[in-house]
Amino acid sequence: MIPPEPDAPRTLLHTSSDELDETLTAALAADGTRCLALADAPVEIGESKDVIVVLVDADVAAREPRWQEIIDETAAGRGAAVILIHDGAAIPVGLEIDRVAAFLRKPLNVLQTVRTVRCAFEHLQLERRSGSLYRQLMRRTSEFRRLLEIGMAFASERDIDAQLDLVLSRTREMTLADAGSLFLVVEDGKERRLSFKLAQNDSIDLAFEEKTLPLTTKSLAGYVAVTGNALVFDDVYDLPTDVEYEFNRSVDQETGYRTRSVLVVPMRDYYGRIIGVLQLINRKPHHALRLPDAATVDREVLPFTQQHQELAMSLAGLAAVGLENSLLYGQIERLLESFIRAGAHAIETRDPSTRGHSERVARLTTSLAETVDGVSDGPFQDVRFTRDQLKEIKYAGLLHDFGKIGVREHVLLKPNKLYDNRLEVIKHRMGFVKRSLLSQSYRDELDALLMEGKAQFLLQRAGMSSTIDEVLGELDAFLERILEANRAEVSDIGPEQFERLQADLRRMASVTYEDDAGARRPLLEPDEVAALSIRRGSLDDAERREIQSHVTHTYEFLRRIDWTWDLRNVADIAFAHHEKLDGTGYPRGLTHETIPVQSKMMTVCDIYDALTASDRPYKTAVPTERALDILLDEAGLGKIDRDLVDVFIAKKIFRVTAGGDPPEAP
Repeated sequence: MIPPEPDAPRTLLHTSSDELDETLTAALAADGTRCLALADAPVEIGESKDVIVVLVDADVAAREPRWQEIIDETAAGRGAAVILIHDGAAIPVGLEIDRVAAFLRKPLNVLQTVRTVRCAFEHLQLERRSGSLYRQLMRRTSEFRRLLEIGMAFASERDIDAQLDLVLSRTREMTLADAGSLFLVVEDGKERRLSFKLAQNDSIDLAFEEKTLPLTTKSLAGYVAVTGNALVFDDVYDLPTDVEYEFNRSVDQETGYRTRSVLVVPMRDYYGRIIGVLQLINRKPHHALRLPDAATVDREVLPFTQQHQELAMSLAGLAAVGLENSLLYGQIERLLESFIRAGAHAIETRDPSTRGHSERVARLTTSLAETVDGVSDGPFQDVRFTRDQLKEIKYAGLLHDFGKIGVREHVLLKPNKLYDNRLEVIKHRMGFVKRSLLSQSYRDELDALLMEGKAQFLLQRAGMSSTIDEVLGELDAFLERILEANRAEVSDIGPEQFERLQADLRRMASVTYEDDAGARRPLLEPDEVAALSIRRGSLDDAERREIQSHVTHTYEFLRRIDWTWDLRNVADIAFAHHEKLDGTGYPRGLTHETIPVQSKMMTVCDIYDALTASDRPYKTAVPTERALDILLDEAGLGKIDRDLVDVFIAKKIFRVTAGGDPPEAP
């Protein structure tokens, strides 16, 4: 609560009228009023600190025009009041009676006059006090408005170092402190210590070095941090002799600075715990003043008042809550990121062949986005990303393949065109056919022996053995050809070689054998021929669609997370990373205009990493130069963004995951 100002001295100025006799003067003096003739007044009315009432005789005012000027002047907001004395007749023409505070009729009655004068003084005192309170209210309103602005600035700033700098600079600004420092209470193992985090000084350059100090009551900051009591000194060099703390003058001695007035306040969080200390040094008359030497300090520095202490405590409280919120936000952010990385690790554990892919794509895409953000001309001159948007890109990159958890494991991990169990069936089938042929050959030889006799049989046996060996050799060749065709890398062969392979498969499928039931069956079933005829990779159309469904699974998973507003686009960015500019991508067939630029970046980086990854069982790693050529080819076909590919190559973004030099600055 703002206390009212004490009453100012009362002065009655008069025209030396005969009506103001000794009795009336004595009565007014007994009521606390000093009576002076106007000619004896020591200062002009507008300059006096007294509360002034002017007692004017109407007849005198009518004769002397200057009294009308006095009436006008005192009644025009100069902090004085006019009482007009009259004889009951008409007020003289020319007097502005609407500017007169009160009227007294001759002859003056002592009691009435004293009461009228007293009322005029009290009215003026109330007006003066009201004006003073109004000015204080306006000042406090301005301070509260600035506190609100500072609080909003604290709340919007999440970088802790920037927030601490803001805390100290704004507190110094509002208290007109030339210098200041900030300490935080930190946990060092099981011991609590005081961390010297920040120092500022308008008058000298400080060589600041962050360090930790013992948390004891021996220093000013330590005392405040331990006890929670604020300290204020008009001259910190003149401390009481019975206190347990002392001021460290080493900085003053090293720099030539002179610390004089000091205010130290605790920073308390929402729960009342002391998490830091603000120390303000040398209050100045105005912010622009510099204090280069001790003489200037002694001449100019002012003490910190109770009002400054209240301001500093308010700002320290705001800062403590904001800092605590930032620390809590940081903990939540680290928790979220660890969850996201755990999700990426989970899917890569399920599919070890893609281990590290999500992390690499996230790093590549984030680096590409940071580079594009720094481009000042060309197609990306207006593309800018905030810190939160870069975080969105990183999280989308880490989780872009999470939906693979919804793909059946045998499809996800299929290394070759045939599943292992189906390849085993073919091998057993070949073995069965070979055994059947051998068995039939043995029966034919026995029949020949029995029917033709030994001599004739021996003559025919060589030819019969040669025939069966030829057939068995052909079956072995068939199996080798199947094993070759089964490898996913066969997609790398040229068109002519692939056509010969398909012809061989059709020929094998045309060969039949008799099963146990006596039915004729093809050596290769139609679905086996179809699988072995896959042109690229190891997946057939149905399996490829199932793999592609991981994008939708990713989106369905990510959209169910209650992302904060600043991360609201994570799901949409990941959802479009397999879309192509010409509409041939999946799962929605989006085109250039509807694909987010963040997703276009991720597409480039995802393709590059998939090409150069060395741990894929179904393909060999492509050299960097070849991978970049493939990106250019895809861009030339209108599949991916050519401008982004150019930035990716020109700024050597691919080095981010190559272990070489960092990418070039934009």
